[in-house]
Amino acid sequence: MRLRHVGIPFTNERDTHFFYSRVLELQFVTAAEETGEYIKTLTGRDKLFWMKYRTPNNDIIELYKVSTITFSLSHHIAFTVFGIEALTHKIKSYGYMVTDVMTDASQTHKVAFCQDNDGNRIELVEEL
Repeated sequence: MRLRHVGIPFTNERDTHFFYSRVLELQFVTAAEETGEYIKTLTGRDKLFWMKYRTPNNDIIELYKVSTITFSLSHHIAFTVFGIEALTHKIKSYGYMVTDVMTDASQTHKVAFCQDNDGNRIELVEEL
C-alpha cells in the first residue's frame, strides 16, 4: 500500500495557489470542477472544485474548495524539508504565520509549524 494523496480544504483559489506554488514551491498539476451523483454522494454538494500539486518526491496534495473550514487539533500535514531555517524565513517574509524552529525531544529533528492562507496547519520537519 502507498499513500495516494492528502486532501486539504481551502476557501480562496488565488491565495491558496500562491501559497502552495510560490511559497512552498510545489508543482501545480491540474484543477477541475466535478459534478454528478458521485460528488453529491461523497460531499453532499452538487459540485466540487479541486486543485492538485506535486511535491518533489511526486506526492500529491489535493486541495478542495469549501465555504468554511472546521479545524481539529490533529488537522495537519507534515513535510520533510531541507534547509528549514531558510524556508521558515521565506514563509515569514510572505507574511504567513510560522513558529520558531525547534528541536524535538529525541534531538533528531528540527520542527516548525506554519499556516496556509486558510489556517491549515503544516508541520515542517528536517531530519538531523
